[in-house]
Amino acid sequence: MKNTGLTEIEDICITSNLPKDTVVIELERKEFYINENLLNYEVWSNKRYIKPGESIKIRIYYLTEQVITGMIRYLLSIWLHNINGRYWKQNFNSPYNEIEKPICSSRKDLYERTNTDTAIKCFRNPYLW
Repeated sequence: MKNTGLTEIEDICITSNLPKDTVVIELERKEFYINENLLNYEVWSNKRYIKPGESIKIRIYYLTEQVITGMIRYLLSIWLHNINGRYWKQNFNSPYNEIEKPICSSRKDLYERTNTDTAIKCFRNPYLW
């Protein structure tokens, strides 16, 4: 992934767009999340302050035979937080390397998409999904 913008990126986060069926966890911490039966919908990159023109590599691993396809095209989103405090979101279809153009968003929108308390309420009351 290359920063083609004019502003330095402070943080990068990957989130799930399908909280009912997809969790996102760091590979290094997978055992903990699996053993504790924890939900997680966001993973922050440890690479910070990506200057314009710089590139980073993001790897996404899936459980074998459990990649969801069909009605939801963009299962994941990349959230960029720049040094000016703005949040940008890009939906992407990672199994097929398709990505949308970035749209300006907010910290509030990011929080709403990653709030596990909301998901737990929906699991307890499925009509809320």
